[in-house]
Amino acid sequence: IVACSAFGVSHGYLARSGQVKGGPRICFLLGGLALALGMVLALLYGWRYRFPMEWVTIPAMYTLHGTLNSWGFCLPCILGNKLLGGGKGLG
Repeated sequence: IVACSAFGVSHGYLARSGQVKGGPRICFLLGGLALALGMVLALLYGWRYRFPMEWVTIPAMYTLHGTLNSWGFCLPCILGNKLLGGGKGLG
């Protein structure tokens, strides 16, 4: 449920990136892609018992998934919203 919700947020930022120009566009595009990739990793982690993948471990997840969510999604989207002048990110 969380991953599906995050895919919706990712889609919103990717759609918004097509409506703005300059720095916010790059920020929203980067943030939307990073969130989608991070959620793919989260889904793989959830499926690791059903479909064994040796590389999907806790150390790999906090390195890849955590970095994508914090530096790849949160930071660019906060910056993009700030460049737009506040809370106009998805609105």
